[in-house]
Formats: sequence, structure tokens, C-alpha cells
Amino acid sequence: MGVEAAIIGAAIAGAATSYYQGEKQQKAQEGAARQASSLAQQQAKQAKDAQARSLNESRAAEQEFNRTNRRNPDSAAMASGNQAAAAGGNAGTLLTGPMGVDPSTLQLGRNTLLGG
Repeated sequence: MGVEAAIIGAAIAGAATSYYQGEKQQKAQEGAARQASSLAQQQAKQAKDAQARSLNESRAAEQEFNRTNRRNPDSAAMASGNQAAAAGGNAGTLLTGPMGVDPSTLQLGRNTLLGG
């Protein structure tokens, strides 16, 4: 029985060692997975920050461009356009057209206070 006990003892020791190695390997894999996840989160945050910086820089550049290249209205052209429109007489609307309202259509046809 001595040999059999030694074999059984060696098998138990081998199984325990194998189990220990498996647990150790599993913990190492979990640690590596956590580290990879953390690294991925850091990279995503850095990418998001870089995108925000880029957007802010482009807005600042656009504002600076607009500040240096201000556009002024052409008041002389607007004034001459207004004078030309006033020279045409009564202005029309979308409802009346360019000629305005015909005065004969305003007569009600009766001699009352409202119709003239």
C-alpha cells in the first residue's frame, strides 16, 4: 500500500498544483482584462477631449476670421433702392399687385355714410 499511497499523494499534489496554476492564470487574465478596459477608457476620453479641443479651436478661428473681416452694409445702395421704389408711386402688396387697388372697386354703389 505504500506505493499506492505515494501515487495517490502525487496525484493529489499534481491536481492541487494544477488547480493553483489555473487560479493564478485566471487572476492574471482578469487583471489583464481590467487593464485593457482601463486603457480603452483612457483612450476614448483622450479622443473625446481632442475632439472638443479641435471644435473649440475651429470656433475660435472662425470668430477671429469674422472679427478681422467684418462686413459693412452698403447703405448707399439701400438708399438708392428705397428712392427708386418710392419714385414708382403707390407700392403694391402681394394681394393688390404693383398697381394697388382700383378706386372704382371701393365704391359700394349706394349713397350711404359708408359708400360715399
